[in-house]
Amino acid sequence: MAGVNLNEESARILATNSELVGTHIRSCKDEAFLHPGLLHRRILETAKKFGVSEVPMEAVNFISHATQSRLRTVLGKVSSIAQHRMDGGKVSSRARDRHTYEEVGAFYT
Repeated sequence: MAGVNLNEESARILATNSELVGTHIRSCKDEAFLHPGLLHRRILETAKKFGVSEVPMEAVNFISHATQSRLRTVLGKVSSIAQHRMDGGKVSSRARDRHTYEEVGAFYT
């Protein structure tokens, strides 16, 4: 039975990519979703109410990306719901059978 020597493979990978070790590679430019200046001002206004006087730009960028991610998730769900409504509530036979099974199972429990 043949096996893979993990130490040997790791050494080979590190040897071939040694010039890349320790470098940071990005596939695209990191762009803010929301305007950083306006978002920073808004966050500072809210932070001052809680006694926070400084908010680093790193936090602003993080909030901007989190907002973008959340908006994508919500829009994806809304799109899915709209598609479901356009389909007229058509359900595949497999899903219908599963639903019927769940109703019967709930009846007996």
